[in-house]
Amino acid sequence: MANLYSTKQSNEEGAGVFSHKAANIWDTLYGAIARSESDVICKLWNKETDSSSYGKALDIGCGTGRFFIPLAQSGWDMTGVDSSEAMLSVLKQKMKKYKIEGETIHSDFSLFKNDKQFDLVLAFFSVIYTLTDKDMYSLFRKVHEVMNPGGLFLVNFFNCYEFWNKKGWNASMGRIFKSGHLKVNYASTPMLRGIANTEDMRLLSHNGKLASDASIRPVRYHSLNSMRLFITSAGFENVTFYSGFSDKKIGPEDTRATVITAAATRT
Repeated sequence: MANLYSTKQSNEEGAGVFSHKAANIWDTLYGAIARSESDVICKLWNKETDSSSYGKALDIGCGTGRFFIPLAQSGWDMTGVDSSEAMLSVLKQKMKKYKIEGETIHSDFSLFKNDKQFDLVLAFFSVIYTLTDKDMYSLFRKVHEVMNPGGLFLVNFFNCYEFWNKKGWNASMGRIFKSGHLKVNYASTPMLRGIANTEDMRLLSHNGKLASDASIRPVRYHSLNSMRLFITSAGFENVTFYSGFSDKKIGPEDTRATVITAAATRT
């Protein structure tokens, strides 16, 4: 019989998603290393900054190091911050395995303190849990403060146009992904506030083990215009949008992407 690893979370148990049990199955569910996505990150760096040399990079919500490890292997001087000690424990084990050097910091990003200034900052699947306008602005302002002039900020978000169900505010919508099933129950219009209760159920069989990650938590969806407003109000310029983890640009008339990556420079 297959072994079952599962994590369940209510709206009041936000930390449960990133517990020790979740950390143990995270790489099974989402992949230990996002090498192709990290290659795209380096390509966007070259394109957006006209630079082929790599410097200091900060990975916000680095988790088990899906981006941290391959970016370090590509030559970036990596720092990772995460509020989950369990996730960082897995990352440290992987750093030893791959003989990777870098700095890991156990902290919520709002409390993050470091003497370094960074050339590249990543916030992947982090801002979806940032629900209020005030917290979004504070997060982006803090990113701006820790970056070097000319640095690149990459942040991705769920696209409200791709998820919104036209049947009405009380409708729900299911979408099948490569590694599982996502069901969205809308709490309010994504066009204005973008907050929805999301049931994220992923089930995957891997090496004879059955791994599942089941949770219900509020997340926030954004339009291109709302994300651009947050980014520019924090002081960034030259905002460009890309489809998922790719270098394919998208604009107001081409919004068909579940996940959108925004690239912006700190002047």
